[in-house]
Amino acid sequence: SVIIIGAGLSGLTSAEKILKACPSSKVTVLESMPAPGGRTRSVNVNGVKYDLGAQWVGPPQKYILALAKRAKHEMITQNFEGKKII
Repeated sequence: SVIIIGAGLSGLTSAEKILKACPSSKVTVLESMPAPGGRTRSVNVNGVKYDLGAQWVGPPQKYILALAKRAKHEMITQNFEGKKII
């Protein structure tokens, strides 16, 4: 049996690797927030979505992109045009 503290990318990757290596393992992931994601989490404030952490990934980060795809994280293409207004 294994307990993993945190359902961020590291915690989820750890759980996935343990279960892949030993499918009969009992893995429990503990998370203090209402949803997994850790620093990739976004919040909605008055109808506007704000990212709270390490939200940008690119082609060189193939492992993070693969994990995000397996976890069915919503991916949004970065807008490079216009002005940033908050």
